[in-house]
Amino acid sequence: GTNIKYGRHIPSFATLFSQRLRGTHNSYWNADGGSGPSLSGACVSRFVPPETRVGMVEFLPNIGYIKDDRAELMAIKRLLQMMRVRGAAAFLVNILAGSVLFERNLKGGAVPCGRWNQTLRDANVIGCMSRQRVERLSAELETIARATGANVISIDADEKPELFGADSFHLNTNGHRLVFNEMWKTYLAQPCPP
Repeated sequence: GTNIKYGRHIPSFATLFSQRLRGTHNSYWNADGGSGPSLSGACVSRFVPPETRVGMVEFLPNIGYIKDDRAELMAIKRLLQMMRVRGAAAFLVNILAGSVLFERNLKGGAVPCGRWNQTLRDANVIGCMSRQRVERLSAELETIARATGANVISIDADEKPELFGADSFHLNTNGHRLVFNEMWKTYLAQPCPP
């Protein structure tokens, strides 16, 4: 038995950050969780309105299921660039799922490579995620984030498994708390917090 929890019932780092700002800032939840960055990047002014003073983009390893890495990377770049244009503090929360997740998938887990991309149509839509691909995308995103002036917080399940749930994919309570603490410390260290 462990008291470390993960899932919908725990407050995410974004929720914790929003709650901390509540007394001094208006908070808008312009999230588009789970659908990837393409919609957000295409409608960037909707997701990063003019009054934005702080924003975050979370990268999880489900990026790449739409096989068009360039488009997804550029969508995230557009979001981070717009935050910079708006004068907002920007954060890229870079979460790398553990190798065990991809090993399970290769053995017939939730998204085994080749299972859903056997037709020509599917092969053009559904990518094949691997730990190596996640590491490559992660490195490219960190380069993009730094070029746009965004702050990067990275957590790797292979290096810090105690911050993840049993799925080696989602952060647990301690993981969300660590990300929030890093974001808050960075936010307060700015010369003039937005």
